[in-house]
Amino acid sequence: SPCGVACHGMGASKDSDKYLLLGDERPAAGLALARFDFRGSGESGGAYQGATVASRIADLEAVLAHLRGHPHLDGRFGLLGSSLGGFVALWVASRQQPPGAVVTWNAPANLLDLAAEQGSEAPGPSPALIAEVRAGRHAEAPAGVRRVLVIQGDHDEVVPPAHGRALFERARAARELCMIVGADHRLSEPLHRLQDSHPAKTVFDAGRGVVPEEVLQFRRREAERLRDVVRGEVGAARGQGRARERRR
Repeated sequence: SPCGVACHGMGASKDSDKYLLLGDERPAAGLALARFDFRGSGESGGAYQGATVASRIADLEAVLAHLRGHPHLDGRFGLLGSSLGGFVALWVASRQQPPGAVVTWNAPANLLDLAAEQGSEAPGPSPALIAEVRAGRHAEAPAGVRRVLVIQGDHDEVVPPAHGRALFERARAARELCMIVGADHRLSEPLHRLQDSHPAKTVFDAGRGVVPEEVLQFRRREAERLRDVVRGEVGAARGQGRARERRR
């Protein structure tokens, strides 16, 4: 079966609620999900202080190499990454042949703001990561990655929504930008997590024979349906308001 590989963000782990939710849902749809901890995080060894974008790229590529020999997987892989994990996923996808689909959640388009940081323990940026950015290595997300779904909360207090739009502009077709209204960086509201997981599953269904253009058409139809629902609710609320005014 096709497999999605989940890449957690800075200071997080493979046990993020988003990935646990996907882990519950994907097997029922015949899709596998692999979760792992980058070095220095969660249950993985290594020092967090020395973790960089380059070390995370190496970790993810090692995971993919290991999974390619799994007897129950068919060699089709997609990458899912939240925050810095999405940034790393894009870098790995840019180096893969053939490239798989990528889903990013609230991922930065660049890490230039980290250059002014001093370095800290988790969950902040490590000194090694800051030195890497200051040296101009992996400071910006790669351009030209194909089959990218960018999911961005429009109330993200950590990664401004402009980063999501920039990632979308840098990607090549097929690509999609999904803005979640009211969502913060961690997708704290359960409803936002459900909105987040559905398009992610849709993109990886593309690996099962649905061409990317059809996936995008599905997403557009879904967006139109949601807009109709919202308009209907707003219309009903206005109607109730007018009825109350007439009763007065």
